[in-house]
Amino acid sequence: MSKDAFAIDPDHAGSLSGTHLHALEKVFQHPLSHNLSWREVNKLFATIGSIEHRHNGDRVLNVGGEKLILEPEKGKNLDATDVMDIRHLLARAGWAAKPSNPETVAANTMVRGDRQ
Repeated sequence: MSKDAFAIDPDHAGSLSGTHLHALEKVFQHPLSHNLSWREVNKLFATIGSIEHRHNGDRVLNVGGEKLILEPEKGKNLDATDVMDIRHLLARAGWAAKPSNPETVAANTMVRGDRQ
């Protein structure tokens, strides 16, 4: 697991448990996490947005007015493409990994940005 700095907007931190924060950290982790489980993603999106399970096995993740459709799971953990797609979804929705120090790209801070 990356030891990079991890923080979240205090307005949203109250609604997230340690499990949710850990899942967010895995999504934005560098190098890319290969042990993010579907269970963690389901719990995270049930809290910060919504998740819909379609009859064909697809999952529709919704957060901050943004939507992502993922194909049926192939195993317990998400593959690298799914993790990157979720990372991009969260970034579009205003959740973004940003450097806490411009000179140190490896040090990331999770913030809830305002969409304009």
